[in-house]
Amino acid sequence: MKFKSRIFDYYKLKPSIKNEISVFLIVGFVPAMYLIGQFGYLFQIWLGIEPGTPIRQIENGFWLTALLIICAMIILVLGLLAGAVLHAFFLTITGRLSFSKAIAATVLNKYPVRWFKH
Repeated sequence: MKFKSRIFDYYKLKPSIKNEISVFLIVGFVPAMYLIGQFGYLFQIWLGIEPGTPIRQIENGFWLTALLIICAMIILVLGLLAGAVLHAFFLTITGRLSFSKAIAATVLNKYPVRWFKH
């Protein structure tokens, strides 16, 4: 089976495949956003900062915000990765692809040729 590997190939996929991929990415995105919110709140509490305090009133507020943004990006990437892996499991369970090819398709964007519009 031939695979194509380019990130912008997503836009050349059949609409049904794009919708399926999008659903699983949303499944990873929504919990990640919730975890980011919880992490931000707990991060403030852990540092002894009253939630809602303006950044300019916090000592080293810039660096704490930068650290929080980096942590949020890591949580978001892990959530999207979890959604992609769930999609790979779905493809494997439904018998459409082997697990290794499903991981290649969902995580590495190496889509099977039959997924493309003709």
